[in-house]
Amino acid sequence: MSEYLKLPWSVEQTIENLKELMEGLKERAIALNCDEKGAQDAKEVEFDFARAIKALEADRWIPVSERLPKVNDGEWAVFLVPSIWGIGAYRRVAARYFVEQGTIQRPGWTDRSVESATYWMPLPVEPYKE
Repeated sequence: MSEYLKLPWSVEQTIENLKELMEGLKERAIALNCDEKGAQDAKEVEFDFARAIKALEADRWIPVSERLPKVNDGEWAVFLVPSIWGIGAYRRVAARYFVEQGTIQRPGWTDRSVESATYWMPLPVEPYKE
């Protein structure tokens, strides 16, 4: 583990910090092995950290340059697009993404190339219902 963790300026850096912490705790659990279950303790640490990392990765803005949504044609996602109000201004837009045309569309809006968006995020999953 590095001597100092990176300050969490971004979700990506937080994820990297969690991965470093996970590895350090796994090593420590195995080394201490207080109850003769160090290997099991290390697996539990990895499981818990992996769940946290997965949740963070699912809830982050993904650069369009990194990858595009893996959705069926015409499904909805949330995109971050530059605002017409000036440099550095953005707005969130729920829009349908059409893979074939490479466009994002929303009612009452002129179709835009997906490249006009800078980031995207999948819509959250539907809440659990009993």
